Amino acid sequence: MSFGVYHLTTADEFEEEEYGECEADDCVWEIRDDAVLEKGVTVLNKSVWIYEGATLTIKPGAKIEFVDNCWGESTQIFVLGGRIVANGTKENPIYISRQGYNHLNTLLYFANDIYDEDGRVSTPESMFSYVKISGGGTSPYDGGGCVDGICPAFQNIFRSFVNTAYADDYGDSALNFKGGKLRLENCQFSDNYGLDVKVDLRVENENQDDSLKIINSNFENNINNIAVVSDIHGSQINSNPNLLDMLVLQNNWYGSPSGPKLSLYDDREGEFLVGASAVGGFSSTRWALFPDGNANVLFLPGVKASYLYKNGFLGEDQLWPPNYFGDDVSELALDENGESLEDVYTKDIIEQLPFTGKNIYKSFAEKLAELKENRDINDYNLFAYDWRKNVEDIEVIEEIEKLVVTSQNKKVTIVAHSNGGLLAKDVMRKLEEMGRTDIIDKIIFVGTP
Repeated sequence: MSFGVYHLTTADEFEEEEYGECEADDCVWEIRDDAVLEKGVTVLNKSVWIYEGATLTIKPGAKIEFVDNCWGESTQIFVLGGRIVANGTKENPIYISRQGYNHLNTLLYFANDIYDEDGRVSTPESMFSYVKISGGGTSPYDGGGCVDGICPAFQNIFRSFVNTAYADDYGDSALNFKGGKLRLENCQFSDNYGLDVKVDLRVENENQDDSLKIINSNFENNINNIAVVSDIHGSQINSNPNLLDMLVLQNNWYGSPSGPKLSLYDDREGEFLVGASAVGGFSSTRWALFPDGNANVLFLPGVKASYLYKNGFLGEDQLWPPNYFGDDVSELALDENGESLEDVYTKDIIEQLPFTGKNIYKSFAEKLAELKENRDINDYNLFAYDWRKNVEDIEVIEEIEKLVVTSQNKKVTIVAHSNGGLLAKDVMRKLEEMGRTDIIDKIIFVGTP
């Protein structure tokens, strides 16, 4: 079976929708039979509960983005005796993240609350591979984060080394594990808040076989520099033969070649590991698991391919394309110094010809919009310019800098058609003078002189 999700372009589009009064069912999707999340962007505005006997399969290339529910509360995926199979690939990884920063919280919550007369019942194993988890968790302190390099959560780390570590002392994590079975291999925790993984596991019988295994994965860029906090406790902890398999951290990267910090006095530079775990060594090099992401796109159209306007007596007056019934063409004239006789400006490229509707750049513009909607790129700019000018007099660098800020790989790809190619060459000359050519991913010339 499948379950309802919203496929939206942006979080803003979701937030603009009117909901009225919310019922309890408006905030939860219950999965009691097998369900599939296909490739593409899924914006979750409800928490998902996966019950015993049900499997949620997340296909390679899926991108799950959490937003607040209709009550303004954060949403999560709860695995309550069911399982998740999220096997991405290096070419088509799976991304799990939260949109925005208003209500940071746990993204994935695993618990095993299924019992028989002998105690907890064993559950099937959830499996993650090539999954990137980011934007989850929050500090236990209002405001969270670090100030002058000192993070509030370090107070709890210090207490844990002096007294007893309690997982709840550290706020929320991106992944909260309280029971069940979960194996993550070739995965990545990055840019999370509070901590990446919290393990709060009660051992209640001697045959209990809950386990969390994280293997060949990356922990990096946590705002509080904490990878894992574990608190494994309970009346049967000393008699359970599976104890050493309940939390296994094997050959992971912790943000530094020197490995993870195990105490406040540890001079290694990696993220903290707090509490008991079976650490099977660490990787001194970062695993190359995911593509760096795609560059934002700047499109430079050809000559005569941008609308030109001036302010007229009755408002905005389009000069190009001209209507041929007025003085539009003559008003585009330049003086002997190459300066415009009229105060001419531009704001749009010509995607299709007026009246005839002939496709000029319309199909290409629609493709860029599709790439942005699918999160393949974060943004693009169809750059309109006054094509009457010398390319050296056209300012493009500022627009490139804006695209760099939001780009997945902090670079920009330039697609240049016809005269746009000459403009692109001049842009590269200017960037070389500035020592900034590294912000250009590639340039694609189409019909350039």
